[in-house]
Amino acid sequence: MPNKNIGKLGKKTQFPLNRKDHTKKGPYLIPLLRRMLKKKISFEDPETQKIIKGRVKDAVLWRLILNATQGETPAIKEIIDRIDGRVKEKTELSIDDATKGLLLKALDRLG
Repeated sequence: MPNKNIGKLGKKTQFPLNRKDHTKKGPYLIPLLRRMLKKKISFEDPETQKIIKGRVKDAVLWRLILNATQGETPAIKEIIDRIDGRVKEKTELSIDDATKGLLLKALDRLG
C-alpha cells in the first residue's frame, strides 16, 4: 500500500530500509527463510517412523536425504554440491578476425 503522505514527508519514509529483512523491492528472503528454518515443528523421523519434535531445518534435511537415497537426481546433486562445491562450467569465447585485429591494435597502443 503506497504511503498517501509521501509528498509531505519525502521519499525517505517510503520504504523502511532500517530493517534488516526489508529492501526497496519488499521483504528480504534470506532473513525470512532463516527465521522459518529455526521454527519448531513435529515431523516423522524417516528412520524410526516416529513423530519427533525438531526444527523445520531438520525436517527439510531429512527429506532431502530420503529423496537422495530413493534415487532422485536433483536431491543427489544438491547434496554433492553442498559437500564438494558446485562444478564450474567451462565457457568458450570466440571472436572473429576483425574483432581480434582491433583488440590487438588496441593492446599495441597501450603497450
